[in-house]
Amino acid sequence: VAHELLVLDTVEENKSIELTLEICKKMKKFNLDRRREPVIGIGGGVCLDVVGLAASMFRRRTPYIRVPTTALAYVDASVGAKNGCNFLGSKNRLGTYVPPVAALLDSSFFRTQGARDISNSLGEMCKMGIMKSEELLGLLEKHASRLVADRFQPQSKDD
Repeated sequence: VAHELLVLDTVEENKSIELTLEICKKMKKFNLDRRREPVIGIGGGVCLDVVGLAASMFRRRTPYIRVPTTALAYVDASVGAKNGCNFLGSKNRLGTYVPPVAALLDSSFFRTQGARDISNSLGEMCKMGIMKSEELLGLLEKHASRLVADRFQPQSKDD
């Protein structure tokens, strides 16, 4: 499979239209066939937001795949359709609602994250539970400490 890598410093301070356009330029240079070749974003939430925005704008919607590598991105950005970048000092001022064609989820990425980062993802899950699922809230209450300590890694074949 022909491919090229574009390594970007995807931190909140760089989440800009310029970064988004850098991705678009790489897609143009690669001569991406939007009917057969998806763009794959691998990284945290900022990466997935700007790759999704670039893909949704490039040739009026190029398919893209999200591969979240942080617990927060796994919970927050991997299942939604929101893409965006910051603009003129405002967070996520430019954006689209275009879902990925797929999200590839692998919790083994979380092994490298600190407990605070894992806890932040549980905060997002709690928000979901408050809005939609009493059952989810109960599971979080019961298992949150273990999920943080074990970085969401299964501890038995039943996990």
